[in-house]
Amino acid sequence: GIKTVPAPLNASTTPHPFPSLEAIHALNYLVTHLLSKSIPAHLNQFRAAVESNTVITKRLYLVKCEYRAPIRANMEGWLALNAAPKIDLVEKYLREYHSDVGDGQNSGNGLRRKSSSVS
Repeated sequence: GIKTVPAPLNASTTPHPFPSLEAIHALNYLVTHLLSKSIPAHLNQFRAAVESNTVITKRLYLVKCEYRAPIRANMEGWLALNAAPKIDLVEKYLREYHSDVGDGQNSGNGLRRKSSSVS
């Protein structure tokens, strides 16, 4: 539980020359309790908290690294799909190209099939 500082045993209303009994009691409490028990315990608690924070930070970094590549690949794939022409437009171009080649005409639309000629 919570420990409180006990009231000085030799308190008085009139001031004493230093070192007074109150000062001796306070120094005794400082040396016997704070320096030997309380401060090391709180330092251990602080060290444990820092180590726990370090572990959590490492785990978050690993999660970030683990999910960064798949999400980035997904976004790049989505952008590539959006940059590609629509399937209707591709089919239209293919129909026009094949119909021009089949008729033996070039309608001047820039879609010409390379003919293989042997010299």
